[in-house]
Amino acid sequence: MRTSEELVSELHRRMDALRLARRRRQNLEISAVAGSVSLAAAIHMALWASRTSSGFPDAEHNAMTASIFADSASLSLVMVVFVAFCLGVFTTVFCFRIRKHNSQEDKHDDR
Repeated sequence: MRTSEELVSELHRRMDALRLARRRRQNLEISAVAGSVSLAAAIHMALWASRTSSGFPDAEHNAMTASIFADSASLSLVMVVFVAFCLGVFTTVFCFRIRKHNSQEDKHDDR
């Protein structure tokens, strides 16, 4: 038969294990939502770029742009590449922060 101190320590150990599992599940859910939002934003930008590739209606606007952006197809491509790069950086930083947070929690829970 266990003493009351052993029962309490076992109860605390189980509670800590449940808390850790809940935190990991929450981090996984946050990562999945962030990935889904990033994917949806990339698809939205790609569809937007394909719709705007018809060109600018006025010629004065084209005359004032730099030569690389004079063609609307290249402008759309530059926009898609820029947004994809930003989403990639955001996702990478977000994943590294989650990993750092998890490792800090694991170190804290091991004490």
